[in-house]
Amino acid sequence: MENIGKEPGTVHGSLHGPGYSGATPETAVFNLPGGARFADGFHLFAVEWEPQVVRFYVDGSLYQTRTPADLPPGAPWVFDHPFFLLLNVAVGGGWPGSPDGSSPFP
Repeated sequence: MENIGKEPGTVHGSLHGPGYSGATPETAVFNLPGGARFADGFHLFAVEWEPQVVRFYVDGSLYQTRTPADLPPGAPWVFDHPFFLLLNVAVGGGWPGSPDGSSPFP
């Protein structure tokens, strides 16, 4: 799940692996209705990860399902064994860009 400040009502559910990482992940977006922002309320984000399928949810709503068939030709499915989960709370970077004097911080 990726949420960037310039899209306060949007989350991106992305799979990154060999041949589908960086700027070209397998991804889908979920938008809150009516211009709502994720920061304005509590939301439940979930990922169901099985050896041959990964599903992304927001507040109980399924918004993406990915399987090996969804990958670019020749790209390996690497989600069929245990991984470590990394939580990255980052500011700036190539996407969405570096913060500047107008960037709000809590």
